[in-house]
Amino acid sequence: CLKASKEGARSIILVASRGKAIQVRDANDGLLLRMLANEMSNVSVYDMALDGNTIYCGCNLHDIFAIDFTVSHSYLIVSFNHKQ
Repeated sequence: CLKASKEGARSIILVASRGKAIQVRDANDGLLLRMLANEMSNVSVYDMALDGNTIYCGCNLHDIFAIDFTVSHSYLIVSFNHKQ
């Protein structure tokens, strides 16, 4: 999953791939700037939405996580895991 955004004057790309932490890369040269939410490295992110400094992620665990983009802190928003 890819999302493009700006961080100040820099254009960035957010990259989420199966089983890896979300990567923040420079959009011009692909340079890895930092990793977000390393605790989610065993989760597959299917989609991301950006809202200000927050990234909302839908994942294979049927949960929605929010990640504060500025401090890389993630927290669970809602879980659709219905165990019967």
